Amino acid sequence: MLLDNPFLRDNRVKREAKSLQEAGYDVYIFATKLQKNSPAQAPEFEVIDGIKVYRIVDEATFALYRSKSCVLGSVLLFKIRQICSKIDIIHVHDVRFLLYGYLLKLLTGARLIYDSHEYWDAWIPYKIQQFKNPYSDTGSVKVRKSKVRYWQRIWKTQDVLFNACDAVIAVSPSICERLQVKSNHKNQIVLVRNMPYYLLDSNVQPPRRLFHEHFDLPPDAKVLLYQGGVDPNRGVDRILGALRQLNDLPVYFVLMGPVRKQWYMQQLECRAPSGRLLYKEGVYSDEYLKWTASADIGVVSTLNIHESYYFSLPNKLFEYIQAGLPLVNPNFPDSARLVEQYRVGLNYDIDSAGNIAQTIRRMVTDTSFYEDCKRNIKQAKLELCWEKEQERLIELYETLAD
Repeated sequence: MLLDNPFLRDNRVKREAKSLQEAGYDVYIFATKLQKNSPAQAPEFEVIDGIKVYRIVDEATFALYRSKSCVLGSVLLFKIRQICSKIDIIHVHDVRFLLYGYLLKLLTGARLIYDSHEYWDAWIPYKIQQFKNPYSDTGSVKVRKSKVRYWQRIWKTQDVLFNACDAVIAVSPSICERLQVKSNHKNQIVLVRNMPYYLLDSNVQPPRRLFHEHFDLPPDAKVLLYQGGVDPNRGVDRILGALRQLNDLPVYFVLMGPVRKQWYMQQLECRAPSGRLLYKEGVYSDEYLKWTASADIGVVSTLNIHESYYFSLPNKLFEYIQAGLPLVNPNFPDSARLVEQYRVGLNYDIDSAGNIAQTIRRMVTDTSFYEDCKRNIKQAKLELCWEKEQERLIELYETLAD
């Protein structure tokens, strides 16, 4: 596996690698080196659950078609060939490693899987437009022009090499459909959604209400939970706008996760109804879903800024379900279809504060509907878990290995 991060908290890759290792495959992960200013600690080589992890990739390797990257790329391919005497399948995670996965395929004759965690044909053009915006906070004119050229090269590389892949993995049905069209139906496109492991109710039901204790909330308080990275693209401000219409209800909105833009958090605090917005730093441990389960309603609030978001199936959606939490979700095609199919919550219009408020109000006040959602989640958990989803991945490997 080729991975363009240091493999510290990439749960999707961890689950995939572990499933393949348990299925009898000898799994190697080649990840990026830790940045010098990174507070994280991790060795250059370690074995995790039988998976061999090498953090030997220099970030400059991804500056495609420049002399330094060509040298570093050649050195990387040489090291990989030294470490792995026999390679049957090359599994590239995301777009920046695709060129090196293809070159490794030419060198070894191995089969190539492109695991696309985003819909890059929407994500990259959006990113390029951000860098072209003269009012953006993405650096000087020179830096922004360099980033535009960089992402244009990455995008072009994907277009050229897409049909050279033996299989492509995508994260939602709608993205699979679009990638099929992109390949003129020549490629094998496989859906593998980003789901957590199945959790027994006894493992996540907390002995007490953790958020109520942590924030000293009144007993009748309803905790509306958003978990994950907090940034302007995640629509948290839309939920706050709706909360202004719910002053008659004891609803508290909790954010749990890393804040990526401090100015955005300050803006949220200024806009929030008094005392109704609360922040809990991210929990990266076995306790994570216990905190999730101690809330009342899970919130998905992604904005439709490009099709990669519009057609996404966010991790948090499946985490809420595994934690037994009814949820509210934007009426985007793939996520809304899933919520309706399993009847685990309500969908809303992300652009309408009134509709968001109405949706939350029903979830809080309609006790019968809320309990129906809780019961439906017990069945949904059995199907929307990694133990089920991994079967698609293993079946793909068996097909390519024949």
